[in-house]
Amino acid sequence: MSDEVKRKIESIEKRIVELKYAERDVERERDIIRYEMLKKAENSPAVLKLIETFFVNEFKVNMDELRLLSEPAAFKGRDGEEFLSEVKVDVRYNNTKSKDYREIGFVIYLTEGFQIEEVRKKEIEMMDRIISIRKEIEELRAQKRSLRLK
Repeated sequence: MSDEVKRKIESIEKRIVELKYAERDVERERDIIRYEMLKKAENSPAVLKLIETFFVNEFKVNMDELRLLSEPAAFKGRDGEEFLSEVKVDVRYNNTKSKDYREIGFVIYLTEGFQIEEVRKKEIEMMDRIISIRKEIEELRAQKRSLRLK
């Protein structure tokens, strides 16, 4: 393999690394904008109704005593990751009043009531960027393979 081919391969490898970092950055940015939907899920009517029915009415727990944690549960769309399609909301109560049990909680997998149109538009834009980056990476890998065959 000639020195020129080695330099081209090295240049391609550097560009692939740059693109992988760019892809990671866009994915992180997408995670950040999805945070708004996670917060909205915690306050959705379905979640609040279940909390009221279970904790407030049955156990007489004040809403301030509950711990809520939401996280992405499922995605759909291009490459199976374009849109957040399901949010897991974990609701917990640490009991300090009774010796019978220490903690009680439940998990809700919410499929509606958390979407925000502005965030959806940003998800589309970011997926366009991710797909573009991945396409360029594949093209560079193909170039690298063809150079190695020479």
